[in-house]
Order: sequence, then C-alpha cells, then structure tokens
Amino acid sequence: LEGVPSLVNIDKIINEYYEYMCSKNYELKSLRVMLARSDSAMSYGIVSSVLAVRIGISTIHKWGQEHDVEIAPILGCGALPFRGHLTAENIENIFKTYAGVKTFTIQSGLKYDHGSEKTKEVVNRLKENNYMENFKLLSEEDIDLMKEYIGIFSKYYIDLFTKIVPDIVSIGRFIPKNRDRLATSKSGLQYVREAIDVSEILDLVKDPKLKEELSKLNTDVNCSVPRAINFTASMYTVGLTPEFMGVGRGLQEINEKYGQSGIDKLIEFFPQLKADLIFAAKYTNTHISKGIVNQESRYIYKEDFKLACHLLKISPSEYSEKYFYHTLLKSIRPILLHLNGNEDELFNDTEEELKILKEWIIKLGKIRGSLG
Repeated sequence: LEGVPSLVNIDKIINEYYEYMCSKNYELKSLRVMLARSDSAMSYGIVSSVLAVRIGISTIHKWGQEHDVEIAPILGCGALPFRGHLTAENIENIFKTYAGVKTFTIQSGLKYDHGSEKTKEVVNRLKENNYMENFKLLSEEDIDLMKEYIGIFSKYYIDLFTKIVPDIVSIGRFIPKNRDRLATSKSGLQYVREAIDVSEILDLVKDPKLKEELSKLNTDVNCSVPRAINFTASMYTVGLTPEFMGVGRGLQEINEKYGQSGIDKLIEFFPQLKADLIFAAKYTNTHISKGIVNQESRYIYKEDFKLACHLLKISPSEYSEKYFYHTLLKSIRPILLHLNGNEDELFNDTEEELKILKEWIIKLGKIRGSLG
C-alpha cells in the first residue's frame, strides 16, 4: 500500500481480501502487509506520509485483533528523512515512530553510502527489536485529528509540489541512474493529477473550510511524475530539501487552530519530525536554486523553512553548515544553469560538464548518506 488514502483506509482494503479468502473456505491465520513511505511522501509530503503510515499500522493491528488474524506489517524505508530516515544514527526514532512494524526493508544503497559496519548495526538492531513492546492502538479521537492534520499538510505540500515539479523534472535528467529502478518518470503515473488524488484526501477531513481549500487545488499539471528517488535527489541537488515542503505553513495553521498543544500532539504522532528536519536543514541552501527553480516556488519554500524552524524551535546551531558539501553544491550551480539553457557553458565542452556534474552529484549523495 503506497498512497496516503490507501494507508488510511487499510482495514477496508484488507477486509475485502479477507472476505474473498473466506468465500474460498480458506482460514486466514496470519497476514503480512507491505506499507511504503516513499511514494506517499512524494505525492502528499513527509508529514502526511508518516501520519498515514501510523494510522495504517494501528488500524491493521486493530483489524487483526477483531478477526483473530496475526498481523506482521512490513515498512519500506530509505535513508534520507523524506523517505523514512532508516539509518543507524536514527534507529531509536524509527522504533518510536513505527512501533508495531515487524519488518523493515532496507535500501541497497545503505551498504554503499553508510558502510558495512553501519548497515550491520541497523540489521542487528532491527533483529533485536521487540516490535510490539511500545505499540499502542491509536484512539478514534487521535485518528480523527491525524486525518485533519493530513488534510492541512497535504494542502500546503501539493500547492508547492505542483508549482515546483516541472523545474525539478528538468534537473532529474542529470541524476545518475545508480539503480535499475531509477527511471525519470514513475511507471503508471504519467501526470501529476494521476499521482495525487485530492478527492480521497477530501473524504478524510471534516472541517468544511479545509475541504473547500483542498477542492480548489489544481493538480492538472502537464508534467511527468519522477520516481521518489529521482525527485528527492533532484531537490537536494538544488539545495531545496523536500522534507520542508508544506511543513512550515502546515505547522502555522495547526498553531493557529489548535495552539501549542496541537503542535505537541503532532510531535506525539511523529516523534522524529524535529530530528528529520534538523538533518535536512544541514543540506538546505535556498540560494542554489536561483535561476533554476521559479521564483514563486523558491519564495514559498523559504517561507516553509523559516516557519518550520521557528515553530519547532530549531536553531541554526543545530544544523551547522557542512562546509565541503555546500562548496560542492555551489560549484554545480553554474553547470546546472548552463545545461538548463540559462548561462554560458564553463568548459566549452558540454560532455565534460555532464561528466563533472554527475560525479559531483554522486559525491553529494555520498556525503549526506544517500543519493535520493
């Protein structure tokens, strides 16, 4: 299950399967369900993705208890926060955020970007973890609140995503295809409007004003949708880490509607949010995207970044700039500008520029611990 709507409505989907198996006189005793973090984050943003996964984990366990079926969820995570933040350094936060998940799938790149020792540490910690030890079913009240939060954060994320994605697609063609699955566009999802189902988000929320605002979102963008890996790598390459997209404005609305207690509840639902954003902030540089990403998107992104840091009390000292990383980031900017047709070439040799660009993009990925 990949999308936010399907994760939230997981019990309805599983129940159809259960009833079908019963009709075939098959007794279902156990069930493994695969949940995905990457695609839901790319379509609806990091906060909506995490909240939907949390709801999905709780809902499927409750369904299992009611039907006497043992549930063993599987969660697919990447190394960067936008795609799950499954690393040795963040493993405790993973256990807090995703209690109730029995199995985690690990990106193959973890071994190459983090090293074999760190990868073994992750594997051993996952093996040792008692996945049900800290698991608690979410209350109906909390689930209802989380659905409202999903509506709020999705609204702001989609607003920015639809504006920025055409520019990001143009960067995606320069991302090295280090994996067979790293294609330019996502198979089966040709356009933005097919990747984002606003109508199903509408069904989750109760606030009439929020419903109206969601219904007015324009997802009719004539642009192919990149894969989550490509999208994440492209955003990092232009210094706009995707973790902040929609988050600042979403937090501001929650603060206005629910006060500080509303933000505290969000942290309760998403314990690693601040850690995710502090990590991403170390690699954020909004100056790099000038001339590459349209001005409106850059302005909105900077607002999200500023508000998120302010409302979560993230100080600059917590995300001190990684000097060599940002030096590389600044160095690739003129190459990106030229290859996008915005500046003159640097070396009178486009092929050489492409070679250098791809080498440096790979190096940037190595430094932050993942390409995308």
